[in-house]
Amino acid sequence: MSGDVDHSWITLSSEALGKNVELIRERVGEDKMICACVKANAYGHGLREIVHQLVAFGIDWLSVFEVSDAVLLREQGIDVPILILSPVSEEQIGLCIKHELRFLVVEESQFEQISSAQDELGLPAYVHIPVETGMGRLGFFPSQVEDVLVAAQQQGIVVEGLMQHYATGDEKDSEYFRTQQMVFECLLDSLDQMGLTPEIIHAENSGASLIHPTISRSNLVRVGAALYGFEPSNEVTEILERNSQSLTPVLEWKSQLVSVKNLPPGMGVSYGATKVLEHETRVGVVPVGYYDGYDRGLSNTGWMMVSGKRCPILGRVCMNMTMIDLSEVPEASIGDEVTIIGEGIRLEQMAELLDTIPYEICTRIRESIHRKIV
Repeated sequence: MSGDVDHSWITLSSEALGKNVELIRERVGEDKMICACVKANAYGHGLREIVHQLVAFGIDWLSVFEVSDAVLLREQGIDVPILILSPVSEEQIGLCIKHELRFLVVEESQFEQISSAQDELGLPAYVHIPVETGMGRLGFFPSQVEDVLVAAQQQGIVVEGLMQHYATGDEKDSEYFRTQQMVFECLLDSLDQMGLTPEIIHAENSGASLIHPTISRSNLVRVGAALYGFEPSNEVTEILERNSQSLTPVLEWKSQLVSVKNLPPGMGVSYGATKVLEHETRVGVVPVGYYDGYDRGLSNTGWMMVSGKRCPILGRVCMNMTMIDLSEVPEASIGDEVTIIGEGIRLEQMAELLDTIPYEICTRIRESIHRKIV
């Protein structure tokens, strides 16, 4: 291992990303724009690396959570519309306007601040209004929206978009989904009659875009998980399989063995000796641990792959190292490649072991680990 190479590295498949974009476009139709959700360091994949590929694939919009991420993308020459998915502070409003960033208004009192910033900069704001239909997170209740839109007009602010977020969009027959949809559609019908409907309407996330692609009036869909090759639910997987479709994982995480040796029976492995060897075992050390985002919950339950063989985790995952059982690959030696996430170990499998979702796992991968598009 040379001095300029990290202990582990991540490769991102441009081909897989492109296939996922193509599949999503096919599902939602050409009449809907795609907003790629690249918050949380592009779901742990790498913001800069992923965004430049998405733009090359003709993605229509981007969305992030942090204003600083959007500004960074603008400074790198990314000129597609970017939506900030978090509430912005008074200090950030001017920054958003200066960089032509779309942002949410979650309090009516913000309109005065936005109007002042527009006047000071001589530039328009692009604001989106979230509607609370059942997510229990951000947004105005439907009964408030008419007054909010009128208040924006009175302050000389054009509301570009109206949005909501589905809580059960990845479920095929969810009554809760249908209720949210009905509430939002009724609101849109009401706004149509008053001439207040914004230009852009968006509601669907990855699950809803893939399961319910054509049932709403949205002209923009916000997709994150699907872009990176995650199928948000078993129901999504079933529907795609029925159409002979599937999403392709974009990320692979690899490392290499830094130590290989035979340990005798009766020896404990790692902290707490939670794994005691029953027989002589060939043990490899991988220089990746929970500091890197490899979950400690995989201790004694997870596995890594060496030469196409499954190598179980032995003992507790350490801060910077993890021990694996090389019994299936006795020829393994120092420097051999280890797959942490990739062929033979999908994020969905890790998520099942940890009783969580794939997105949590990949967003926790240490940001400073080198990522490369291949």
